[in-house]
Amino acid sequence: MNLREKAGRYFLLQKLKKTTRQRAVTNIHQAKTAGVLFHSDGKPGEFDKISGLLDYLTQKHIKVDALCYLDKKKIPHYYLHLKNIAVYSKKDLNWFYIPKRLSVKNFIQTKHDLLIDLCTKKKIQIEYVSALSNAKFKIGRYEENSKIHDLMINTGTDDMEFFIEQIKHFLTTINN
Repeated sequence: MNLREKAGRYFLLQKLKKTTRQRAVTNIHQAKTAGVLFHSDGKPGEFDKISGLLDYLTQKHIKVDALCYLDKKKIPHYYLHLKNIAVYSKKDLNWFYIPKRLSVKNFIQTKHDLLIDLCTKKKIQIEYVSALSNAKFKIGRYEENSKIHDLMINTGTDDMEFFIEQIKHFLTTINN
């Protein structure tokens, strides 16, 4: 971890101390809104598995907002035409790797019933959004000593498709 990232984590922790949110365990039948957070390396076709989850949530009559961190400086044209998906990239970060784009701030402030964090890589620019999100119920991958998510799922693999299936399973069985 470099100095900039350490400073970014410090600022995140300071903001977290001042932040409160209303927590509520929410299942797929209770949720009316969901925020989906994910990471991309900029390869075409990466969205197939994620768009399947977005479609699933929409079919359940859940309003979905999606936010993608693109690990590039410039956003390719095929990302700009994605429906209901806001994208931020390296150029949208300040010196401490903290996102400064308005769409990210809006995503954080929105009181989603669910936040589904699909990120596989631990990066401050993604953790910042997940940690400060006003979502009532946050779901993400298991990470030791992490207090960001209310429900952490340990799949033992980086397989996105399997992870999404586990999320669907837990969201249908929780509070039923």
